[in-house]
Order: sequence, then structure tokens, then C-alpha cells
Amino acid sequence: MRTFRWCFIGMVIFAVFTLLAGLLIWYALKCEPTFYKNQKVNNREHAEINSKSMNQKVYALRNDLRNPEAHEWTLEFTEMELNHWLEIDIKKKHPGAIPRRISEPRGIIRENMISCGAKVDLKKDQYAFQGVASVDFLPELVAPNVFEFKIFDIRAGIISLPRGIMLKKLAEIAEELAFPVEWEKKDGYHIMRITFIPGELQSEGRDLTIHEIKLGHGKILIRGSIAAKK
Repeated sequence: MRTFRWCFIGMVIFAVFTLLAGLLIWYALKCEPTFYKNQKVNNREHAEINSKSMNQKVYALRNDLRNPEAHEWTLEFTEMELNHWLEIDIKKKHPGAIPRRISEPRGIIRENMISCGAKVDLKKDQYAFQGVASVDFLPELVAPNVFEFKIFDIRAGIISLPRGIMLKKLAEIAEELAFPVEWEKKDGYHIMRITFIPGELQSEGRDLTIHEIKLGHGKILIRGSIAAKK
């Protein structure tokens, strides 16, 4: 009788801990990373100012590239300008620019890493996840028009995932955007490489070349050149 009692108590304790573990995992999956919550639009007026500023920079760049005398170009923007532009201008005017199953993208820029996240809807996918997925990565320009993205961490909610799962999803998104992607593993990190061959990046029939990407605290600088008009 005593043995049965201890077995029963043991099973109850096991069930309680299993339930607690399940609740903790559920909470962690539904929880949003701190950086993602902090970048949420709270002041609409301030966000619209940032969105307008980003929009002006994009249009200014487009006009510069249309100038037949132009040979070099520069684009510099802050994380706030980018986040609010995605939230207000792109969401309203170009909703198809964001891949399907993804919404509310936002991120932060540090000197040695970018953290970005978005709400994803994979309820019809084999992994069946709905919540915020995020990734920490470092973009590097290893040669003109050749980008390498070093993947540091990938999360569902606040739980780090086996990279194979989300790398597959990243590959699917890249394919959906028609990006020419290659993968390799270097120094223990997964590297996503995107190479644009001559003719793939153009403006008004003129080839574009990106020469520099520089990360700063909360901002990013991109420099490039444009070929002479043929």
C-alpha cells in the first residue's frame, strides 16, 4: 500500500512539472523579444515624421540615380526611420513588398549586429508556429555586390531554435524574393551569401554596384556607384 502511495505521489509530481514545463515553453514561444517590443510604434506623430524622412531619402536616391551625370550614390538612414517607414509607408502603399505570412517587421542596428523580427503565421506549415520570429545577424560586403550574412541566433518567441528549421524558412523567403542565395558554414556560423551578377542591379538601364555597408549605433550607411549611361 505504501509503495502504491509513493508511486502515485511520484506520478503527480511528474505531471505537475511536465505541465509547468509546457506552460513555460508556451509562454516563451508567445513572448516577444525585448528589442521587438521596444520598437513598437507608440507615438504615431513621431513615427510619421520618421517615415516621411525615410521616404524622402529613398526618393532623393532615386532622383540621384536618374541623373545622367551621377557616378556615385549614398544612402544613410536610422533604425527608427526604417522601422516606421515599414510600418506606415510600405504597409499602406506597398503591402505586397513584404513576403506573405510575415507582418510588422522591425529591428535594431548595432555596430556589430542587426537584430530583426516579425510576426509570422506558419499555422498551415509543418512547424505550426504563430508569433514573433527573430534573427541576429551581421551583414558584410565581401566584394562589390556580394553580401554575406553571418547568422548568430534565430528565435521563436524568446526560444533559440535549431538553426536548420529557420534556415530552411529563410531560404524559402529568399527564394520567394528571387534572391540568388548560397549557404555555407564558417567558423561555426551559418553564412547566407547573396551575389548579384552584372545586370541584376540596375537603374534606368545603368548597372549599380554596392561598395560599402557600414553599421553604426542605430544607423546604417550604404555607398555605391552607377555605371555611365550606354
